[in-house]
Amino acid sequence: KANNAVPGSRKVNGKALTGDISLGAGDVGSYATSESDSRYQLRGNYQLAGNYAVRGDSYTKSESDSRYQVRGAAQRWRKIGDFGGEASDTEITLSESCLGKYLFVRRYNRGNNSMTGFLVPPIPGIRFCVPMGIEGSWDFIVSPDGRQLNMVGSNYGAASGVYMVD
Repeated sequence: KANNAVPGSRKVNGKALTGDISLGAGDVGSYATSESDSRYQLRGNYQLAGNYAVRGDSYTKSESDSRYQVRGAAQRWRKIGDFGGEASDTEITLSESCLGKYLFVRRYNRGNNSMTGFLVPPIPGIRFCVPMGIEGSWDFIVSPDGRQLNMVGSNYGAASGVYMVD
């Protein structure tokens, strides 16, 4: 007989099986309906297609492009100034601020016109040195607005083009 298949002393989650039992969400380790509704989106209540940025739910394309590096190797690379073959005590005006940016400076008529890359500290008015090993170094001071780059010392030779990559 099926009525005697489960002993009367057996319990499920502390409830005796003497008759029909009712298990709640807490009995089986799940959320109650009200708790679930506050944690998850209601079924059928989905966001309509459209511009989520208007509501502030995501970045616009221009915001995203300005915050994150472009995918792939095709980064923005451009010439922003030129020392014109000068070796020291030369200040040039750049087409944009170089603070916190990667710069590459081309050697002038030396080293097969090789380029040296470095990160400009994001600190206005700072003097910094770009060491070149046993060959020497370049010392620079960047203006408070980042638009002037002054080569104040060089035992590495003259410089020409200044390029920015970001």
